Amino acid sequence: MADSAAPLVVLHGALQSRAALAPLLAVLEGRADAIDLTLAGHGGRDIPDELTTSGLARDVLEQLDAASVRNAHFYGYSLGGYVALYLARHFPDRVRSVFAHATKLAWTPDVAEREAASLDPDALTARAPKFAAALERTHAPRDWRVLSAKFAALMRRLGEQPDLTHEDFGAMSCPVLFAVGDRDALVSIAETIDAYRAVSAGRLSVMPGVPHALSASLAPRVAFELEQFLREVS
Repeated sequence: MADSAAPLVVLHGALQSRAALAPLLAVLEGRADAIDLTLAGHGGRDIPDELTTSGLARDVLEQLDAASVRNAHFYGYSLGGYVALYLARHFPDRVRSVFAHATKLAWTPDVAEREAASLDPDALTARAPKFAAALERTHAPRDWRVLSAKFAALMRRLGEQPDLTHEDFGAMSCPVLFAVGDRDALVSIAETIDAYRAVSAGRLSVMPGVPHALSASLAPRVAFELEQFLREVS
């Protein structure tokens, strides 16, 4: 388990808020000193003019500074994992370890365009009206459509120039566990293995039967993997 001097920072995925990880935190309650943060632009927070990985990372550090947290272990789901890995690469003194779960690592123009198109607000509302309504509630009083457009722009930039390269993974010094489900339609096992092999203290977990979404029913399984990882690196 994470030592008392280094808490566990939990980062949610894109278009979510910290409430999305409440089931995971419920399992970890009393077993980990966890800090759940809401990423910039999400959960009703002000939406920046431009959504960038570096901006999201700086905002996380500002929140930790405000809480007097010098360094921490990180769990990040999807986009949250990408931000945690960016912190490990560029602010290594702030990161003890990273558990990157269902994190897209190999961005290409085609992948970015496909994912960005799926977030078109009008198309999304027509395709999944209940999901669109949930997004409206999650990000009120901000406009989720604005956030969605800015995240789509971020993905397109990543498709042209990823913020984390194979060389960046090779430069990471802290322990990193890359976890992916074998039913994940966004993140491939192959790209996850490539990143894991590049990190000198890398670890890999492939979860059978697990899709990209982090459902409440999956929380105990992820918590088990996370606790085991923290015991190994603490």
